[in-house]
Amino acid sequence: MDSPTDNIENTETLTDFLNVFRASRNGVVYGGRLRFAHALALALVFKRKQPIGDTIYKALKLSCEHAWILAAFAIVYKGVLFAVKHVILKHNKASRKKYIHFIAGAIAGLLVYGQPTGGKLFSRNITHQVTLYCSSRMILAIGKMIAVKLSQSRTSDPNATPKVHQQSKRMIENVSWYIYSMLSWGCCMYLYQSDPIFLHPSLRNSLEFMYNNERWKGLKSFFIQ
Repeated sequence: MDSPTDNIENTETLTDFLNVFRASRNGVVYGGRLRFAHALALALVFKRKQPIGDTIYKALKLSCEHAWILAAFAIVYKGVLFAVKHVILKHNKASRKKYIHFIAGAIAGLLVYGQPTGGKLFSRNITHQVTLYCSSRMILAIGKMIAVKLSQSRTSDPNATPKVHQQSKRMIENVSWYIYSMLSWGCCMYLYQSDPIFLHPSLRNSLEFMYNNERWKGLKSFFIQ
């Protein structure tokens, strides 16, 4: 007869196993919703002469590709966590350490977004976009973390109030953001003028639409085209 502890462990194992597929389902839903709206909006802005049927078809195709990528990452990531917790390091407290999540994320990132298969399973354009989006958010998150650490070291006075810590943190965040935004957009506009071929097509199209606008003739083309 199973003990109560065994029943709890079995329930936890089943729940964690089902969470692998639950995460993949969430990836499909989120990826489909996000990409469809994004692809449709871009098509309506930059490809207004394209037949509406083709626009919807391409938006649906991109949605499926994006959903498949997020679902695959979720399966690998949650699958590695499940294997570590219930198979490799079973009954070992190390399986609950935070670094395990880094390892699982790195493995899933390599297999899905790194594309060791040469782009045969996943859309290279979408994996690049999502990875760049993620890396930019990580830069900001790490920057905020560093700002907190620096503000704490700058205000090491035990008599310093929380307001002083907050002011120091905000000053560091503001200065670092000024430098980051200045360098990012300075490099972006320089590349657009000197070597636009190296910019991502969506960014290049956006810049082309906004700034390469000296070809208008008359008031009609000035306001409409």
